[in-house]
Amino acid sequence: MVRYFAPLLLLVPALSAFPPQWAQFLPATANIKAMQADAQGNIYLAGSVVPSAPKDANDTSDAFVAKYSSDGAQLFRHSFGGSNADQVNALAIGSDGSVYLAGNTSSADFPVTGAAQLPPASGSGGPFLVKLDPSGATAFAYVYGRDTSLAAIAVDVHGQAVVTGMRNSGGTPGLVAKLSQDGTRVLFTFANYGGTAVALDAEGSIYVAGLTSEYDPVMTPGAFQTTHASAGCVGTAQIGFPCFYQHVAKISADGAKLFYATFLDGTNGATPSGLAVDAAGNAIVAGSTYSSDFPATPGSLQSVYTAAGLPPLQPTVAFPSFGPPPSSGFVTKLNASGTGLVWSTFFSGTRQDAVSSFGVASDLSLYIAGLAGSDDLPGLSSTVVGCRPKVQQYVPFVAHLNADGSGIFSTVLFGDTVPNLFAGPLVADGTRGVAATAGAELASLDFESPPVACVVDAADTAPVASVAPGQLVTLFGTDIAQPSPISATKSFPTQAGHVALTFNGIPAPLLYVGENQINAQVPFEVAGAGTVEMKLTSQTPGGEPVGDVQTLRVVAASPALFRSRETQPVCLNFAQGQEVLVPLARNPDGSFNSSCNPAPYGSTVTLYVNGAGALGIDETTGAIATGPAAPVNVGIGNGYVELQPAVAVTGATTMPGSISGLVQIQVKLPDYTSDAFFQLNLQQGALPFRDTGAIIWAKLPAQK
Repeated sequence: MVRYFAPLLLLVPALSAFPPQWAQFLPATANIKAMQADAQGNIYLAGSVVPSAPKDANDTSDAFVAKYSSDGAQLFRHSFGGSNADQVNALAIGSDGSVYLAGNTSSADFPVTGAAQLPPASGSGGPFLVKLDPSGATAFAYVYGRDTSLAAIAVDVHGQAVVTGMRNSGGTPGLVAKLSQDGTRVLFTFANYGGTAVALDAEGSIYVAGLTSEYDPVMTPGAFQTTHASAGCVGTAQIGFPCFYQHVAKISADGAKLFYATFLDGTNGATPSGLAVDAAGNAIVAGSTYSSDFPATPGSLQSVYTAAGLPPLQPTVAFPSFGPPPSSGFVTKLNASGTGLVWSTFFSGTRQDAVSSFGVASDLSLYIAGLAGSDDLPGLSSTVVGCRPKVQQYVPFVAHLNADGSGIFSTVLFGDTVPNLFAGPLVADGTRGVAATAGAELASLDFESPPVACVVDAADTAPVASVAPGQLVTLFGTDIAQPSPISATKSFPTQAGHVALTFNGIPAPLLYVGENQINAQVPFEVAGAGTVEMKLTSQTPGGEPVGDVQTLRVVAASPALFRSRETQPVCLNFAQGQEVLVPLARNPDGSFNSSCNPAPYGSTVTLYVNGAGALGIDETTGAIATGPAAPVNVGIGNGYVELQPAVAVTGATTMPGSISGLVQIQVKLPDYTSDAFFQLNLQQGALPFRDTGAIIWAKLPAQK
């Protein structure tokens, strides 16, 4: 049973219609931007991939597209591009199974089948449209000038592509264009509206959503919102930048008439992530908003903004910055005339969450996907606590909502923890099942909870979908084992009571076995494998058999700092009321670093690393490392934070007395600074740690 992926999903008429569970692993460098499904349940992915043989130093990405059957079999996979960066941003499926790809190229030599007539192709690349036949062969490929970045595409019953995007110059918020069936002509362009999402109704009318910050398109009289508030969302005391404000419009199929245009915003704006139209012509928009006064309707799932979050931790730097309130997801149904709401709901817990995509199932219920920062996100009441989001650890989610936005069926979490709230999921409509991607993995998604609810890194408790040789992991579930004591002198056992865990058939050392939690080490022997099958066999506390099999990707390293939770520190005035995750760090005197016990300036603090991978030393799976501490070459770079002095990593060694594979690193603080803490950004070689912003506390000047 595969259970871990995120950003892209396919939607279903009923959960009982799920296909068999399967997984596919895409190229490791794939960046998936779009996903769709056809009536047969075939799955189409598109985005970009790093070229295996770059043409020159500027050739950083090629456009990428792949097609899979409903049971996960790959039908075709292509990458294409010129000698510069190329990327697909959107795709659509024609009624005949053709695949339409819209994106942007920076390559003067992008492979085209002919010259588009209007505007002429420029020498520096621009927006492109590529059509593939059902077998994946190129039907046509054109580049259309260089002034627009395409973001979304839809195809009408005549095979004509409708695209929307943002102009790169001129100050307009967006545009919509319809292209001829053969791609050679731009039939019309409708300026000032759209830019982010597009959908068509049965008559071919065009619905678009977009956003603006400095230039406001004209809204139609009687629209739901003809104006919006204005606020600064990001900046400093010296300079600020305005929020982005969302608008929705309906345009006739021939581009001759604007039926309506309305803002759909609160004070701090909103960002659309998906758009659909129902049979009655109501537009359904989903996305994220920073606005506590975003329009929500009584009786909806969440009519009140709940994402109060936690105030940002402010160091005493010379140029403090400000940002918007915490984000919340939203889903809104706008009536057919654009004059009012059918219903509208927030979707958030009490921290910070974002909706990145959505789709409508055949029974008109809704699926939304995004990233959760709240452990009380709607629908998570039955989710194991250890699998839920935590401070600074956002987890991809998919939620199933009622068609009227009044309630929720369920919400599932899956995939790797990610540091960026707005990275991630895109959603598409389908008929055969729910599938999703996280990073470069594609898998069918099971809403039924398996015995192992999630796998997390044992150091920072972040959910993971990939593992490194020697990494310590924790399996969470409900009643997954009979508690068994673990003892180790020279090594940890691979069997405890009825519990056995294997990775590709290799027994894993067990460090802890409880009713709802198992700690283990990934065997070093999996190094070099592309994927690993993790298999658990055990018994519940009541004696019932437990079995679970999950597929994970194997990576060379997945570095993360061991962390300890520090809640509401009170030793520094500006940090009161905060909740932050800090690394498990020792000061020079052996005490643990905290806001109440900061390290002296110029001193060296020791941090502890999990997931460093095979280090090229004599490592034995499950063995306890013996002393003395030996230098290891893990290639860890320096930590840094903008506007603060550098924090240098001065060394890395083994950890005698601990299980093999763990590393301790020494971090030297600057000799003097006025700052009270440092946010570390560490990397192992070119691979960043998952712990962006990990905090080391330093003594204030008065404490020197």
